[in-house]
Amino acid sequence: DRNRVCLSRILGHPYINGSFIEGYSHECSFIITQDPLSETIHEFWRMFIEHDSNCIVQLHTITDSSPKCPIYYPNDFDTTMKIGSTTLLKLIQKDVIQEKMIIREFCLTDTREALSKTIYHFEYLLPISANDEFENGQCLPSILTNSLFDFIGYINKRQHTTNHDRYITVHSGYDYLPIINGGPSCSIFCMCVMLLDQLKNEHAVDIFQRVRALQRQRVAMITSLAQYEYLYEMILKFLEESFDLAAAKSSPSLNNSVYDNNMIDQEDIHDRL
Repeated sequence: DRNRVCLSRILGHPYINGSFIEGYSHECSFIITQDPLSETIHEFWRMFIEHDSNCIVQLHTITDSSPKCPIYYPNDFDTTMKIGSTTLLKLIQKDVIQEKMIIREFCLTDTREALSKTIYHFEYLLPISANDEFENGQCLPSILTNSLFDFIGYINKRQHTTNHDRYITVHSGYDYLPIINGGPSCSIFCMCVMLLDQLKNEHAVDIFQRVRALQRQRVAMITSLAQYEYLYEMILKFLEESFDLAAAKSSPSLNNSVYDNNMIDQEDIHDRL
């Protein structure tokens, strides 16, 4: 229970299924939680009032079957959503990027405390394809490695411009197979952020130790060999793409050459993230 997210008893139940998760350089960088249920939407937003988080990452797949998690935010600009007796939520901005990401900006107001804060909501859409792998009924979408780096880059830039580097709240669920405790895709996302941070700062990664540390903080984090291997594949893909970008920048003729360990530098990595 040492890293469990607790709520105050003033406005309701103090429990929410969430855990504080350590990042690369901060004691706590993430909150991993389950998809909000219709009866826990109030507690979900109370978490943002009571804890220092201004960023939501929602991960889910696009399928035609089964409902997604309940809509816990307003979709129209002229609508203010009332949550509980003291919380108001209003949509300020919405951008769709490459049909894979939706970035929303909300104004969250606690009328009891006369407090308002800006919340950034990053939704990552994962279409299921014939190339996807399944492990124990859970899917590892192949498109994750193709666009996740851009998604993380958008989040990093937003956090940097707002001078806010605490608590990215992450939740997920597959439409056809709900993962109620914020499971594999949440852990893969957080691990990818941590490993890329380590790569930027150390030019090296230690996937084994990072996974062990994550598993000590919340159950159902990286639960299969396929998920573990997936982390290596993501980092390898990032490095290969970074090599290609560095080669193209130095000389177009190097695009098809054997990789040179000295070709890529930290500036190339920072530019991508």
